[in-house]
Order: sequence, then C-alpha cells, then structure tokens
Amino acid sequence: MEFNRDAENRKLMDFYNRKAIMEILGQARDEKSHSAFLKWVLDCEDITTKTADTPIMWLLQLLCHRQSTATGYTQSPIFDELERQILTRSLQFRDVTIENEKPVRDITNNNYFKNNFPNVNEQCEDKLDLHIKLHLDNVNHNGQNISELEIIIENKVLSSEEGAKTIKKFINGTNGASYDDKKQTERYYIACSYNCPKDKLQLYVYLTAQNQDCSDKHFIKISYQDILDYILSPLLQSDDLTDRARFILEEYIDGLSIPTADTKENKRIVMATSKKEERLLSKFIEKNRDLIIEVLKACVKKGKKQSLSPDDELAIDFGKTIKSVLYAALSRKGDCSSLFDDLFDGNVDHLYIMPDFSITKTDSDFGFEFAKQFALHNEANVTTIQELETALNDQIGLNTHAIYYSSNQNQKQCRELIGYPITLYITTGTWQRTGNGLLTKLIQALSNHRLEYFNCTILD
Repeated sequence: MEFNRDAENRKLMDFYNRKAIMEILGQARDEKSHSAFLKWVLDCEDITTKTADTPIMWLLQLLCHRQSTATGYTQSPIFDELERQILTRSLQFRDVTIENEKPVRDITNNNYFKNNFPNVNEQCEDKLDLHIKLHLDNVNHNGQNISELEIIIENKVLSSEEGAKTIKKFINGTNGASYDDKKQTERYYIACSYNCPKDKLQLYVYLTAQNQDCSDKHFIKISYQDILDYILSPLLQSDDLTDRARFILEEYIDGLSIPTADTKENKRIVMATSKKEERLLSKFIEKNRDLIIEVLKACVKKGKKQSLSPDDELAIDFGKTIKSVLYAALSRKGDCSSLFDDLFDGNVDHLYIMPDFSITKTDSDFGFEFAKQFALHNEANVTTIQELETALNDQIGLNTHAIYYSSNQNQKQCRELIGYPITLYITTGTWQRTGNGLLTKLIQALSNHRLEYFNCTILD
C-alpha cells in the first residue's frame, strides 16, 4: 500500500512498463538497427552542432579514454599529438564517410585475399558493422603526415564474438597465410591492416552491451553505456538540436534502459542507463529494499517447493506486477535475465543479495565477491597471504587455506586480483554448499560476524 501511494514509484513504473519506439518496431536488441542508428548520429543527419562538439569528436574522445583496453600495441593506438588535438578540440577533419555493412575486402581493394590466396576465386563475405573514414588536416606523427583516419567498429548487442568459419576457403595461403580459421576480430584485423599506408591511422573498436572481451588485442573496447555517457548525453545538452533530433535521441536512450521484459530472457538486457535513471533506481531500492527482499524471499520459498502463505503469494504476484522496474533495478551491475525468469517460475531455491543489491544464485560468484571485498578491505594491513588468512580467522572466525593463492591453482580455478599489493589469486572453483564445504563455512561465519562493508542477504 505504501509502495502504491508513492508518486515516484508510480512514475518509475510507468516509464519501465512502456515500450520505446525500437521495441514497438521489434528492433530493441537488433544489432543492425543499433548500427544504423549510430551511423545516423555520427553522420550528423538532422543534428547540427559546432565542429568541436560533433558526434565524431565525442567518439574520438571516448576512444582516447578507453584506448588502454587495446593491449596489442607497444605504444598507445592514438599517438600523443592526435590525442592532444582531440582533447583540446583543435583537430581539423573533413570528408567524413560512414557506412554500415562495409565488406572487409573493400578495405584493401581485395589485395589481402588476392595476394595471400591466389588460388581462391571466391570472394570473402565478411562485413564490418560500422566503417568510418575521415580526412585529417595538420596531423603529424614522427615526421609522417597522417592524412586519413579509419575507424572499424564491430558491434555486439546480444551475441558474442563469432569463432572460426564452418566453411573454410581462405586457409593455407601464401607463406602460411590463414583467415577463415581465425575468430572474427582476428580476421578483421589481419585483413584490414594488410599493407596499411603510412599516412593512414586505423583504430579498431569492439562495442558491446555487456562489456564483453574479444580475441584480437588491437581492438579498443567500449560499451553502450560509454556511447550514452560520452556521445548521446553531451548531444542532448546542445542548444543547437532540433526538436525532432532531440525527440529521436531521447527515445533511443529510453530504449537502451527499458529492459523489454516481455521478450525472451536472452534478449532482455539493460544496455545502458542514464545518470538520472541511475539516481532514480538507487532511490527506488533504498526506499523499497525491505519490500523487494520479501518478494525475493517468497520466490525462493516457491523454488524450494515449500508451502506458500497468502502473503507469499501476494508478494510473488506483486513482484510480477513491478517486474520491469524490478529487473532494471537489479540488473544495474550486470545481466541477470535468466535468473530473473527462473525466480518467478519457481526454479531458484537459494539466492545471494550482494552489498550493492545485485543478485546471484551462483555459489562461486558470491564466494569470490566476498573474498575480493575482504582482501580489499584489509589491503593496508597485510603483506602476505598468510596474514590475509589470519585476518579471516580473527575477523569472522573462518580458518581456511583454500581461498587465497600466490598462483593460479589447477589452472582457471582462480582469478587474479589485479592491482593488489601482493600477487593474489582468489579461488573460483572450490566454493561448495554441501556438508562441510567452504561456502557452508563462509555462510556460517558471516551469520555470526556482521561485516558492515559486506552487508549481504542470503536467502536459503
């Protein structure tokens, strides 16, 4: 009753229960549609801005910000002089061309394929999601004039990177050249960078909705959240936008955050959230935390096949009513679409609510997150793994040598905590809830010793 009386709750419900235009058209999570929209934005179709604030300039600033994610270079992919001109907004460029579905073979006039696979008469059918080319004025690097910038963007919304091709035509070429047996980004870099002219700079970009990684290390990794924060939001702040352009941009941004809750679970993701929505969702959780936990408790009780009281049934029905906003609030730290559906279908018999109010049913995720937060909290006071283990025993009474390691035990069963003062690997493979397992011990220890910085809720 209190929830329904709250005007902010009702407003948020109205927002997340409606459909954005792209969902109405059935294109809410279609990669080609998003690539086409980005072309519209970057092409400045219907968008008038000053040169310093064009979408291309904002994209270049975003790539400067994220270029450290491209680890395949001995130096930064965007050299210092170009970065300086981008950040000071003094970069002069012209003759911008932007294309969707650009054939890879067109980048080198098919020279890569003709020279390396002379006996193959068929054409490569690979296409780039977004290809951008612009002429640069007055840009030099190590005495070489750089007159052209080429940006190659691979866009992933729901899918992950494609692997090797099933039908392999371009393999075992001249001097061992190989193409079709490589993963997607590896293929694109091999072909597009082939005999690249010295006066051309190429930037490779991997755009995803869920911060995915890619196989080729020359790609700068960006997300749709970056697109929202660094390109779309600044555009909306411009006084030069027409009413039509502003309406289109706002509708598109709404579509990124509305989780399309009536579609199949593998197509329901929050792609990006505006700062305003983030504040509203945080406030929503803060005000309704106890009610949300009651909904989740009832769902877990249903999953355990226990008898449901009228209050439990009311909580589950109410949860279904606020499903869209609840999903948006609980998905802010990562996609939980399949878990969310399993909850309401009664297929989850335990649940972990993390301190940031994200949710998971995966034991290793919960165990790893605790171990990471504990290590970070004690970072200033430990110099060895043994001291970290002693702190575990002293602070929560957990006596174990099975969490922290100095190397990757059993390969891929540990994950390194990057940036920690000592080399530290945290187990991901030994968290067990059965009997006297490690996770059972941890849950018992946490029940006896409350940690303010790891204020979690375990529904079991």
